[in-house]
Amino acid sequence: MDSFIPPLPQKATAREGVLYHQRTFRWRVFPPKLPNGVERVPRDGNLEIYKRGKEMFVAIQRKEQLPEASKLAADLSAKVVAKNHS
Repeated sequence: MDSFIPPLPQKATAREGVLYHQRTFRWRVFPPKLPNGVERVPRDGNLEIYKRGKEMFVAIQRKEQLPEASKLAADLSAKVVAKNHS
């Protein structure tokens, strides 16, 4: 984001005629969700694994599960997703 906003001078006086601009960017980020049509892969462990075709998914319900899920997903070439609450 720093590359979009030019650096402003540290000190400016009214005589310099410097214009200042403030930009505020806001967005909402939604985690990837478990897609429809997946089948659960039976396994022991804290995390659930799902499969759809050749795609594998490691589903988490809390952000604290993310480090463990990331390691498991790397081992399985899977994607980490949020489990839908239905």
